[in-house]
Amino acid sequence: MSAFYTFLKAGARVIGFSKPLKRSPAEIIEKSRQENLWRGLPDLHDPELDIRTESIDGRPLLCMRHKDGGRKLILYIIGGGMVKAPRHEAILRAVRMAKVTGKDVFIPYYPLCTDHPASAAYEMILATYRRILRDYAPEDVALLGTSSGGNLALGLIAHMNALGLDLPKPAVIFALSPATCPDSREEYRLMKAHDRTDFIIPAKFLHTLEKIMRRGSDSVKDYMVYLKKGDYTGCPPVRLVYADTETLYGGCPGIEAALKKYGVPYQKIIGKGMFHCYPIYMAPREALEANNRLMERLASC
Repeated sequence: MSAFYTFLKAGARVIGFSKPLKRSPAEIIEKSRQENLWRGLPDLHDPELDIRTESIDGRPLLCMRHKDGGRKLILYIIGGGMVKAPRHEAILRAVRMAKVTGKDVFIPYYPLCTDHPASAAYEMILATYRRILRDYAPEDVALLGTSSGGNLALGLIAHMNALGLDLPKPAVIFALSPATCPDSREEYRLMKAHDRTDFIIPAKFLHTLEKIMRRGSDSVKDYMVYLKKGDYTGCPPVRLVYADTETLYGGCPGIEAALKKYGVPYQKIIGKGMFHCYPIYMAPREALEANNRLMERLASC
């Protein structure tokens, strides 16, 4: 473990990095609303990419296409606890992703649970996928989701099956620390077991997240909140990526069981001693190394 990463973890614990997620649902929502005021769509320009914004169900879809055309696509669903819009630095990492992998990258700004139930996000992701299929063959589409974006990437298959839609599935799903809520004491115990080592997401938040996602609406189905309850019939190969120190790793056994139940081929990638969604970052050194491997996998699929 690098000295910088050791220092980073120690500093995060000293400042109480995870404390904001220990607040009540109302407090988390209000704080997120304030932060989102500073997270609008960035003004991006790149000599290799045609970067434009489309509208899907009234929500922005940021589209980065290679100017020489003929590319495959990564649908990149960025997380944020279902309440935070993508940070500008996350978008800049997506620009790098497009250039390194040689693929187009689309980023949906899905409805957040600051004002909508999670079902609204699912509907926008489904509408985005339908739109993508107009221009890209399904075998040329990879889904990449981080945290709550990982929930939406995996959950899209369950949502399509729940609606009885006969849509072709994407080629592969990369789900980095997919956010799922505990539906039993045993599952929460598994999450709680990592509370001391996870300096980003406290186990308590995974109970709070359910209330935030549901917002008292019957439109939020159980498979949206508990990923292990989804029907993954016809799901493409899945790459599950976790840190072995994070609370969400406690939800992995349930997701694995669901994938096995529906015969979904999957690979589990575990970063020993790492942190939540580590492969999407480029620092510390350990994360950069994982990021390079992720880019290689995305480029080759």
